[in-house]
Amino acid sequence: MASNLPLENVWDYPRPPEIEPVQARLRVIFNQIVLADTTRAMRIIETGHPPTYYIPPEDVKQEYLNRNDKTSYCGYKGLASYYDFILPDNQPIVKARIWSYENPTGSDEKYIGVKGYFSFYVGPWDCYVNDEKVEAQPGDFYGGWKTKNIMGKVNAGSGAWIIDYKMTNNPSRYITEQPDTFNTVFALAPQERISNIYECDDRRCGCGSKYTVALTNERIIQRRADSCCGCCSQGYIDSMLFLSDISSISTRVNPTRNGMPLTLTGPFGSEVFTFSRQSFHNALAMIPQAAMPHKISTQPRIVMQTPYSAPPYETKPMKPDYQSAF
Repeated sequence: MASNLPLENVWDYPRPPEIEPVQARLRVIFNQIVLADTTRAMRIIETGHPPTYYIPPEDVKQEYLNRNDKTSYCGYKGLASYYDFILPDNQPIVKARIWSYENPTGSDEKYIGVKGYFSFYVGPWDCYVNDEKVEAQPGDFYGGWKTKNIMGKVNAGSGAWIIDYKMTNNPSRYITEQPDTFNTVFALAPQERISNIYECDDRRCGCGSKYTVALTNERIIQRRADSCCGCCSQGYIDSMLFLSDISSISTRVNPTRNGMPLTLTGPFGSEVFTFSRQSFHNALAMIPQAAMPHKISTQPRIVMQTPYSAPPYETKPMKPDYQSAF
């Protein structure tokens, strides 16, 4: 059955993501139990992703939901709480397939529109937009609903990396294999994985610096290559900081001609990492997201033990003198 919704391409969706009301009827049905039925939903659309739908609590049968201990962090909406689906008479429980932002945070208050709303992963229940049964967004991280009108290659979540993020008509190159090398004095460990590489060319008439920053599951690494008149290299400076050591992030260093510096502070001092203006907000969201598992883990830290696949998470612009701390 053809979709009765207008055609939309995920690469035409905005970044930063936008929130908007939904006119369509949404339903979530499990074994003839209608868990949710609404015409008052909101959706969030973001570059490379099918829409994520949020249903008002009044239209969800909350007697089947039980909040668990799982949480996750979004650079825009803050901390999400997760819910198990439960039934009487000892039937199996579906764990952590429903989430909600009980108190969306951040300087951009537009996401307050989904406060207390519930969002459902597709499956094991059936999800419908109008009368169309939706497909799940690939992967096991994101919760987008894909209808037949959604066009474009969709980001798949964990197990994939986004590299060379640029705010263009093709914002990122989707890859499933790691780069062979990253040229700095800080060699990658065998189990270390790069999630993003950022480049900022701050040279003018061949003079100045070019910055290359790699974000991995354990560290953030930068090479600053200096040159003069484009014909003679002035050498390079490599710097590195473990994600587990980051205690604060500041944007108070003045921007350069093309670059936006971030100051990352840890117990052993500060390092400045420079990003292009196009990729700055992406980096500002992804660095805390990558560092968060190192901050909330209750296990002794073993360097490079578990690769972390950082997704292209929701990003948000910050004020020039923004100061954050974990």
